[in-house]
Amino acid sequence: MLGVVEILTFLYFYLLFLYCIERLQGQFFNTCVLYINTTKNLQGQYCAVYSETWSSKYATNAGQYRGNDYFLFEYSYAYSNLANAGVPSVNAAAHQASVDISYATLQPFCTSYLATPSVTIASTPAVLTKYPATVLSSACSMQITPAPTPA
Repeated sequence: MLGVVEILTFLYFYLLFLYCIERLQGQFFNTCVLYINTTKNLQGQYCAVYSETWSSKYATNAGQYRGNDYFLFEYSYAYSNLANAGVPSVNAAAHQASVDISYATLQPFCTSYLATPSVTIASTPAVLTKYPATVLSSACSMQITPAPTPA
């Protein structure tokens, strides 16, 4: 028999589903509860809505350290609109790739990639291999600082 907490949790996620899929017209969403260092230190519930469905092979975040704090997740749920999986957003993917480049300090890779993409494609860092060439090109373009214009 389900308890009150389980029933309320189900209802909450059902309402979240309706909001994310119908109102935001998202194709895929994930929601989870975030804690810092211990499950007694609740930070909140987070929801991410995407324009396309992500493969379960990317569902790998079991927690991570940020400085001395350990961020952990529980109650992670995902829903995909399988009737219409959506169209990938190249712009959104390029911005996410740009964030990945920044976090991994891969700006030198971008300089080489933009100069000779066909040569550097074989040496693409692992964190960027999930992105197609068009997305990498756009993301790297966001990372390169243009040369200053002479006065």
